[in-house]
Amino acid sequence: MMKSTLFILLNIVLIVTAVTYVNFDPHKNCGGTNPNGEGIGYSWITGTCLNLDQGSYLIEIDPHDSNTAIFYFFSNPNSKCAQGEPNVTKSYAVNTCYPAQWIYDRAFYNVYNYAVMSIVEDPGYQPLEGYRYTLYQKQDTVCHADYLMYYYYTNDMKFHNTMQTFLYQCVDETPYETLCTQGLPCINSTIYFTCQNTNSNKYHYSITC
Repeated sequence: MMKSTLFILLNIVLIVTAVTYVNFDPHKNCGGTNPNGEGIGYSWITGTCLNLDQGSYLIEIDPHDSNTAIFYFFSNPNSKCAQGEPNVTKSYAVNTCYPAQWIYDRAFYNVYNYAVMSIVEDPGYQPLEGYRYTLYQKQDTVCHADYLMYYYYTNDMKFHNTMQTFLYQCVDETPYETLCTQGLPCINSTIYFTCQNTNSNKYHYSITC
């Protein structure tokens, strides 16, 4: 009797949960037609409490409207972003332009910004910018996993204060800062960091283009 052998093909299905981000792409002004202008851009992971120096943030997609993101701001930088904690809440709609200033160096006097909001999953490749600060989980010691948030300055962006001008440029995929102080020669230097501890020691960060 011939014996038949049954070959069972096991299909191993790897289920990967998509990571959702809320992005704010810089706009020169909310009345303009160019969606990407000079300014500061942001990208925030959703569903994760972020403890930053000036407070804590939790960003969620509105369960009743998938085109709306809800930002919860907690003044306590060590907040758990839990229900019942005092917070300021604001909603943002997809493809809508807003004034947007969360992260910036307060030494710059002329910082103002508008941005258009979008919601993306697993964004993948990020275009090069003049300066990009990216935050990662503490356990991500090589800064290669899903990022928590980033902000960036568009290429060739300038900031001014009373006596100084700061210019940010990406040259050969390396970020540079040119600092010009009144009455002194300008100083051009790279500001690239691969993966460092934050000052709070809660996260890792990198500075790239």
